[in-house]
Amino acid sequence: MTEVEKQNEVQNKELTSILVDPENFNVKHKLSTSWTIYYDIPQQKKSTAQTWQQNIKTIATFNTIEDFWGVFNSIPPVSKIAPSSSYFLFRHDIKPEWEDKQNEEGGRWTVTVSRMGSKIDDYWMNLVLACIGEAFDCPNQVNGAVASVRTRGDRLALWTKNWKNEEETLNVGKYFKTLIGTEKLSFNSHEDGKQSSKAKERYTL
Repeated sequence: MTEVEKQNEVQNKELTSILVDPENFNVKHKLSTSWTIYYDIPQQKKSTAQTWQQNIKTIATFNTIEDFWGVFNSIPPVSKIAPSSSYFLFRHDIKPEWEDKQNEEGGRWTVTVSRMGSKIDDYWMNLVLACIGEAFDCPNQVNGAVASVRTRGDRLALWTKNWKNEEETLNVGKYFKTLIGTEKLSFNSHEDGKQSSKAKERYTL
């Protein structure tokens, strides 16, 4: 390595803030992994797995803090999207569907938020920041998050990797709980959901 290359390497390590280069503001802060946000278009007809896959659209993929804010500041908040639609935020290598291999053994923590004086936008942002910031005690258990607008109450869901790991599943749920105040959280495995939409919750917090 030449002396110039060594100096460049040192400079790159020191560029940890945009304030280091106040003229260009070109420093970006990497996330631990890339994330993709999707949007599904509400349909009048009853959807099947195939039509659902056709209706879900990729908004953007990002892997830096700056790109994240660029994306989220340019899309409508959850409270403003169409009824029966959803946002999905998942690690880039994981599709937001039960059939993805990394979701097969997983489950989801879910909370329903009343539309009266709803705090869905605040809760969603808290959850998103916790996901991309790897704030959970067991971040590898977190695959993605979903925000859904529904007539009977908006919903947030946090998808996990392996529901059979009870300790880590509960740890993820407990942290999620801190992001949404007194709202009730419930957990079901994806396996439960496939068998019945009214399956009894495995855990509640």
